[in-house]
Amino acid sequence: MRFTVTVMLILCLYSFISCTMATSLNNPLLAVSGSIENFSVNFFKTVAHNSNYENLISSPASAHIILSMAAYGANDKTALQMQKILHLPNKKSDGQQGFQTLLEHLNVSNKDVTFNMASRIYIANKYQLKNKYKEMINNYFFSNVCELDVTTPQKSAQLINAWIEKQTSNKIHDIVADGDITANTYMFLLNAIYFKGNWKKSFLEKSTENKSFYISKKIKKQVPTMFNYDEYVNGNLPDLKAQFIVLPYRNSDLSMVIIIPNRIEGLNNLIRNYNSLNYTRLDKDGIFEKVYVYLPKFKFESTIHLKEPLKQLGLTEMFTEKANFSGISNNPLLVNSIIQKAFIDVNEEGTEAAASTVSMMVPYSYNSNPRTIIVNRPFLFQIIDTRNKLTLFIGAVTDPEKH
Repeated sequence: MRFTVTVMLILCLYSFISCTMATSLNNPLLAVSGSIENFSVNFFKTVAHNSNYENLISSPASAHIILSMAAYGANDKTALQMQKILHLPNKKSDGQQGFQTLLEHLNVSNKDVTFNMASRIYIANKYQLKNKYKEMINNYFFSNVCELDVTTPQKSAQLINAWIEKQTSNKIHDIVADGDITANTYMFLLNAIYFKGNWKKSFLEKSTENKSFYISKKIKKQVPTMFNYDEYVNGNLPDLKAQFIVLPYRNSDLSMVIIIPNRIEGLNNLIRNYNSLNYTRLDKDGIFEKVYVYLPKFKFESTIHLKEPLKQLGLTEMFTEKANFSGISNNPLLVNSIIQKAFIDVNEEGTEAAASTVSMMVPYSYNSNPRTIIVNRPFLFQIIDTRNKLTLFIGAVTDPEKH
C-alpha cells in the first residue's frame, strides 16, 4: 500500500500606494509545533465549513509556515495580529530557531518514505527584499529568492509552475495562471509539501473488493475497499461519537489516523468538535490489538482559496492597505491572495503487501472478537508526525470515488 500526498501553497503579495500572545516554551521546536497545532484546529474547521464538507485535503502546517514567513517581515498591528492568530512564540528568535529545527527534522527520504517540504520566494525584478529579511528566510526557512519578470506573465507563470511540479513530483500543476501576474505583483511566497509512503502493515491488493459506502442515509454506493488483519492502535471517542485507528508508515515517525463517526451522517458534528482530538487523547484512549480493517481507496485533489477563511479566523489586516510588511521591503505591501492546492492518493502496491499480510478473509459484517473497523461512511483522516507532535495533513472523505 503506497500513500501519496502533495500540497502546494502560494501567497501572493502586491505592492500598493497608500491613499493575548503565545507563550514561548523552553524548547523552540516544541513551541513552534505547539503553534502549528493550535492554529491547525481552527484552520481546518473553518476551511471544512467553507468547502461545504465535501472531499477535502489540507495542510495547516504548510499554511502556517508560509504565513509565518510573512509574519516575520511584518510590523505594528499586522505583526501583532499574525502573531496572535498563528500562536507564534513571543520571542522571534525562539520561533525562527524552532522552524529551522522542525524543517531539518521533517525532510526525509528512504526506500519506504519520502517527505519533502520546500519554500521559495519569487520577487518582481524591479523590487528588492531587505537583506535582513532575505537572510532570515534563508537561514531559518531554507528558502531562496528568485527574480520574476512581471512584464512576461506567461513565461513567469510557467517558471513558477515548473518549480512547483518539480517539488511535488509532478502531482500539482498550473496553480499560477498568467492573469495572476500583473504590473502590481510584488512577490510570491511558495511552500510545497510532497509525501509518499508505504504502510508498516501492508494491505494485500488481491483482498480489495467492492463494498458498500454510505454517502448519506439515503445514498449508498459500491467502492473499492481494502482489507487487512493485523495489530493497530485503535479506540473509541465517546464524546465525539466516533472511533479511530492509527495506521503507521514504515521506517518513519509518520502515521495516518482515521476517525470514523458512529453515525452515517456524523461527519459535520465530528468536524465541529474537532478541537477535542489530540495526541494525548489518542495515546490515552488507544489500545494496541489485532483488528480487522476495511478502508476504501481514495484519490482526489483540493484547491482552497484561503483569503476568506483566514479573514474569518481574524487575519484581516494583512489583506488591506493598512498592512505593514516593512520588514520585507521599503515598498508598501499587502497580501492579495493565498491558494493551497493538495493531492492525495491512497492505493495498493502488491509487491510490498504480500510478505506481511494475513491472507484470510472474513465476512464484511463480521462484528465479534477481534474488533472490526469498517470505514464505510464519511470520515476524517490526519497524517501526523509523532516525533514532532505535529499534524501535517487533515482531510475529510465524503465520497471515495469523487476525484
